Amino acid sequence: MVGVVTGEMLVDGKQLGVEFRRSAAFCLQQDIHDETATIREALEFSAFVRQDRCSSDDEKLSYVDEIVKFLELGPYQDAAVRSLNVNLKKRPILGGEFVAKPSLLFLDEPTSVSPFLVDD
Repeated sequence: MVGVVTGEMLVDGKQLGVEFRRSAAFCLQQDIHDETATIREALEFSAFVRQDRCSSDDEKLSYVDEIVKFLELGPYQDAAVRSLNVNLKKRPILGGEFVAKPSLLFLDEPTSVSPFLVDD
């Protein structure tokens, strides 16, 4: 499935500055990672491509470690994306957006994401 996301981001009816627009992310339900990549490879790729180039490689990799821990992906980080079940596959989708360090994250159907994000 290929598509284009278009629209405007407004706060109180006013356009957001360029710096804000670059730091917002939209998390789709379907997976966009290379299915042959491991979860860790997919998250590292996303971090290197999407984080500010002023961040060092060590900082990017360290942040990926934090996201792997946060999303409880440690036991699965060396698994190929294609081997994950539907529910588990949602975590690397979120992780791919989290490692970009957005200041605002939009989720498509956030209640279906996973119970690990629900605060008890």
